[in-house]
Amino acid sequence: KYWVRSEDLSAVKLEIGKHLPVLLCGGKGEGIMPDSQLVNSVYLDSPALELYHGRLNKTPGAVALRLRWYGTGEPTLVFVERKTHRDSWTGDGSVKERFVVTPDEVLPLLRGEFDPRAPRKKPYAPHELALCDEVQGLIARKHLVPTIRSQCHRVAYQLAHSNSVRCSIDTNLTLVNEIQKAEFDPLDDHTRKEPTLLRWYRDATKGIPAHEITRFPFAVLELKSDEQSPVHARTTLKPAPQFTEADGPGAYQE
Repeated sequence: KYWVRSEDLSAVKLEIGKHLPVLLCGGKGEGIMPDSQLVNSVYLDSPALELYHGRLNKTPGAVALRLRWYGTGEPTLVFVERKTHRDSWTGDGSVKERFVVTPDEVLPLLRGEFDPRAPRKKPYAPHELALCDEVQGLIARKHLVPTIRSQCHRVAYQLAHSNSVRCSIDTNLTLVNEIQKAEFDPLDDHTRKEPTLLRWYRDATKGIPAHEITRFPFAVLELKSDEQSPVHARTTLKPAPQFTEADGPGAYQE
């Protein structure tokens, strides 16, 4: 990943465009095909930020767990994604696994009350069932809660016939504190003995304090390749400090 200054963004996009076309996102109606998507990712962590520190220190087997959705407005589908770090010297690459839930299923998932084997329009595959069980177990074991949300506009570049080289640029990257107070739900039957989260991401209509929002001052360029970086990428870009959006504002401040 690379940080890109705003004054250099147009030049970087122009250089990438010489080698890779923009991957259109597939809009709705009227043949509209936007070239960028709004991406929201809510990262889960423990009160001691155990997952964050594991990823930051590149601990073998360190996990990042996030809830991701695409597009503006309220989410209609939520991707539950687990990323597991593996050292390159082992010969195993890091792994990203995911399954899909509806927005109404997120809170039950966080509470350990979600049953992936219940009847649904599209049943989960065996590997998704196993992943869901592992995710709910991890949430319960480490007391994970929504902790930070990243939001950005993403432009992707990729050849239509090959994904051997993929590139994305995230702009307007914003980080939001998602730690919320557990409460008793006034609409439930009062059978719960402990307070619980009533939302899994902040309600922006109620206003979020400015000190709980950090706007990252750079665009983030990510290059992925099945092999070593292509020659045009190696000659155009210089390495930057290791950084992921889950690192939050701390990585920039350091």
